[in-house]
Amino acid sequence: MIDTSWLRFLLVPASIFLPGFIAFRAWGRSLHRRLPLSETLYLQVLVSIVVTSYAGLFLAEIGLFTVPACLITLILACAIPGWIWLKRRRLRDDATATSQDTESTGWKRRLRGLERQDSVQLGLVILLVLVSTWLNFRPAEAFLILDDSGVYVLSGISLAETGGLLADDPLIKDFTLGLDGELLSRGRRVGMPRRFPGAFYLWNWGVSAVSFGFLHLHRIWIAFFALVFGRLGALYATPAFALLSIVGMPLLGRRLFSGSRGSGHGTWIGILGAGLLTLNFTQIWNARYPLTEVMTQSLVIGGFYLLALVIRYRTALLSAACGLCFASLFLARVDTLPLIAFVYLFLALWRSEHALVESPQGDSRDEVQSPKRVLLTFLTAGLAYASMHNLLYAHDYLIDLTFGGIFANDPTLIPSFAIAGLGVILVSLWLALKPEAFRRFRRIVTLRPWRVGWFVLTASLALMLAFFLLFPALWPFVMEVGNPHWSLLSWTPLGLVLATAGLALFLVRREEAIALPFWVFSVLSILSYAMNPFVTPRQPWASRRLIPVVLPALTMFSAYTVVNMPRLRFRFHRVIRVLVIVALVGLFIRTDLPFLRATEYRGCLDRLQDLASHFEDDSVILFDGDGPATNAAQALHYLFGLDTFVLQKRTPDTEVIKPFLAHWWEGNRPAYLIVSGESLEWYPPDLAMIPETYISFALPRTESCTGCLPSRIQEMRFNLDVYRLVPLRNNEDLVSTWPIQLEMANGEYPRLREGLHQMEVTPDGTTFRWTNGSALLLLGVPQGEERYLRLRVAGGREGGVEAPALSIWTGDTLIGEATLDGSHNFTILEFPLPEELLAKLGDPSSTRGIEIELRSDSWVPSSVTDSADSRTLGVAVDLVEVTSGQ
Repeated sequence: MIDTSWLRFLLVPASIFLPGFIAFRAWGRSLHRRLPLSETLYLQVLVSIVVTSYAGLFLAEIGLFTVPACLITLILACAIPGWIWLKRRRLRDDATATSQDTESTGWKRRLRGLERQDSVQLGLVILLVLVSTWLNFRPAEAFLILDDSGVYVLSGISLAETGGLLADDPLIKDFTLGLDGELLSRGRRVGMPRRFPGAFYLWNWGVSAVSFGFLHLHRIWIAFFALVFGRLGALYATPAFALLSIVGMPLLGRRLFSGSRGSGHGTWIGILGAGLLTLNFTQIWNARYPLTEVMTQSLVIGGFYLLALVIRYRTALLSAACGLCFASLFLARVDTLPLIAFVYLFLALWRSEHALVESPQGDSRDEVQSPKRVLLTFLTAGLAYASMHNLLYAHDYLIDLTFGGIFANDPTLIPSFAIAGLGVILVSLWLALKPEAFRRFRRIVTLRPWRVGWFVLTASLALMLAFFLLFPALWPFVMEVGNPHWSLLSWTPLGLVLATAGLALFLVRREEAIALPFWVFSVLSILSYAMNPFVTPRQPWASRRLIPVVLPALTMFSAYTVVNMPRLRFRFHRVIRVLVIVALVGLFIRTDLPFLRATEYRGCLDRLQDLASHFEDDSVILFDGDGPATNAAQALHYLFGLDTFVLQKRTPDTEVIKPFLAHWWEGNRPAYLIVSGESLEWYPPDLAMIPETYISFALPRTESCTGCLPSRIQEMRFNLDVYRLVPLRNNEDLVSTWPIQLEMANGEYPRLREGLHQMEVTPDGTTFRWTNGSALLLLGVPQGEERYLRLRVAGGREGGVEAPALSIWTGDTLIGEATLDGSHNFTILEFPLPEELLAKLGDPSSTRGIEIELRSDSWVPSSVTDSADSRTLGVAVDLVEVTSGQ
């Protein structure tokens, strides 16, 4: 058999360069003469990414997302433009042949023709690319389902390994009725069972398949990277799109803000904006995290850049690429629909016959009379495909989002919103295709576009003023919906002042009309996301909402202020400009310093591999339903092919689960239980839980905080106790599971009944657990006349809290009591077991077990000290055992 694994490396140039290169050769010959080499290369990459996105989605829909299928599809997509390119070359006359000779050396000619200023700008862009690569290419190993990122990673890798958007899950078919509520959960919408917590839906068209949550474009690119670079390589998809954003910023600035001062002016704005974006903590954290916002950001930057080119150069290629680029946003995020609607409204008001700028003469064969019609055609076609794809393959997520989230209280609003959105699109299309219907107003907008800007600015300021005046009255409503968060903290007060000044200065100068659409939507986005009470206020998680539009807008208009600073005598403006840049960069770097070399969740995949290696391939694994172990259940299933289930209740119904356990045992399939938290209370009397092993996770993680920026990397630590489940045949099996000593270590879950927190370790290696004031333990009592209960405990009080009193009980019988000294030093206590208690135990060893209860005073550290520990703590227990007293 021929080894074809090397084909995967061809997927890199085929997906990020080949379609755009061929398209430009076929339909963009005039652009080669008009655009600099840097813009040509960027456009070819951008066009390739858009084409590859649609091709990858189509292959994933039909279940053929493999390396050979991707290569064949991309080659077929290039067939028609390639044929056109070759045909044009054969039909050229002598003059065209001479031009072709010139074009064949175009790259060398343009490189030799670089001016000194262009060379400096190119060098700075290359430096920013290197810095961005060093900062961002440390992706978080987000394989655990701690938030949405784990869903993207696992589903993307599953797509790369199975070839389809749906994950086959045949084991679930037999369990949907019997285990609903025990091993199957339900989402926010009634009637939608799930095997795992999170966005993992049972497919409505067959219960043996699972549909992953959220829209699918980002996981397509995660899957591309997984096909080429493996599971860890899949994590680099997000940093790669962050790099595309950094490259696109100088080009976007060049096209938006050059005006009458030359292309270098706008390029400097874009380069400074790209530098600020590169160094901002919010951008760095999101670029390392496998979420969809950074990819959306790169497409937004590319879309506005293409729109600026379409306004200036009327080519079919640019118009089609712009339409598909904006339409692809709806394949990435639902909240991009307002941007797409904004593009429709802009096209309705824009008369391409009277462009905002003069369009230079070019090759007529590459130009179209109405680029707006081409853009509308491809935008509508792409949006239609995206809508159909989302309704078919993100159906459960959209329903869960609407019925379970946005419209949970009033589902009847959904048709109203759908009709309103469709109406906006239809009206926009009608206005765009029927100029006479809106001629007067559109003429005002075309001839005086700044009136739109002033209207938006005035309305925005009025809304802000009304908000602050009415804020006391609105505060109760805001608190009902959710605590507001100020995610703009990462841009610093100085940066916000610069951005605000830039937004205002843009309207005053009136020299870059081509940037007006970007300015209008930036203002609307900043007002929408500056304080969004509908998003969890936890940082840096909440800051992801700023990534697609708000952060690029802040960077661009902050740079706009610095570059357009008024001239002063003795060139003081240059000194002020440098000082402002240094101050802003310094503030950013000070925030970044604790995180520069950190890699969140480093080693997570290795630890998961170690955990999976302890199980046979046909194992069935149950996880406790509310502990850290739950976050690993999905990874073991989708990465390592193990059948895992999550217990949905604190006290599961043993009678419901036992038949399925018996079925697995009859098929010689071992069953396991993994416990990690304090929530499970499942002690079936006829099942033995035999300790097998435990895996300790210690993963670096950015701290979470509310109302402030993170300032350090913390350690997320948890242990997973693994138990083999076996049936008990008689009482003699039961006594073998009763220990006479509990060391508060791993593997003791069946005997630690309630009231104990997770295991902790002192610096000298001593393991212990805190009680919550009342803890129950189960101990075996060997036969003998004199038996003692020995404990090693500590009071552990701080902040002047009084030392605790401890009493030990078994049922209604008091075994002993003592007052601890309140220090963190462990003390040994020993009490004889009452003779009447020993007499009740009897002779059969199978009945010689007692339940010990530890009662003590409790306290909460966070209420009396600066500690963040909000647990209720009783005493620290290191050892509990029954001895003979010798």
